[in-house]
Amino acid sequence: MKKLTIHGLPITPRAKIEGLAGASFCVSYATCSARTVNDAIRLVGKGKMLLVDNGAYSHWRKTGGAIDLAGFAEWANDISERCPEAVVVLPDVIDGTAEENCALVHKTMAMLDACDRAMPVWHMHEPIVYLLHLLDTGFNFIAIGSSGAYGTIGTAKWHARIRDAMTLIEDWVAEGNERPRIHMMRGNGMLEIYDFDSADSCTVAMNHWRRGRGTVSEIATRMDAGKTKHEIATRLEDLRACTTEFAALKLREFGFTVGYADDTANDNEPDLFDRRAA
Repeated sequence: MKKLTIHGLPITPRAKIEGLAGASFCVSYATCSARTVNDAIRLVGKGKMLLVDNGAYSHWRKTGGAIDLAGFAEWANDISERCPEAVVVLPDVIDGTAEENCALVHKTMAMLDACDRAMPVWHMHEPIVYLLHLLDTGFNFIAIGSSGAYGTIGTAKWHARIRDAMTLIEDWVAEGNERPRIHMMRGNGMLEIYDFDSADSCTVAMNHWRRGRGTVSEIATRMDAGKTKHEIATRLEDLRACTTEFAALKLREFGFTVGYADDTANDNEPDLFDRRAA
């Protein structure tokens, strides 16, 4: 699989989903009707992904209540049986401890049929050693969720934590292990900045009706095509949260020539600038 933008559902009106035929989708146990799930199964592209979300984020934001594990497992097993592209996000507690989430992972795995298509979540406030545990367990998919002190995507603290996580994964793979596919929850804006394999987004569902945004298909095509080098470079509001050295490294990876402006007014750190490589 190439990097995937996974489109959150439902879309209103429902008929608009036809414009996303062949795309990747995310259906939620908390918010998606049976008709929406059926549409997603019918329209998901070959080699794409149908992310079967447990709805923990919705529960956490609205009520703080626990997920009905038996009900979720029955729902997820039905989708997995009908759709080979389905990957099941294992139930989790957004602000829980690693011990709580680890126990929940093992409990749910015993209830699922397609365990090779299960995706546990490492929450960024949890010890990084728990991410190592998930890697060692042999999952084919692992999700990363922004949480706790790292709940806001794009802050300097968030970037630093992600760099630590990705370094751990790279070192683990360098030891001869097979890399799982890494999914970033709600992180489509970071899909081309870091080595994530997929990220989910509700951009199409939330913005397709806005004037000037184009059709559902046009919006999705722009997102799936990936960001151009120019668009990436102009996202310096994200890179400014990083160290200058890291921002320069990423811009060079995107094909830009990077230099430093001579800023005598600020002795702390030179200003980063970029230009299109010839």
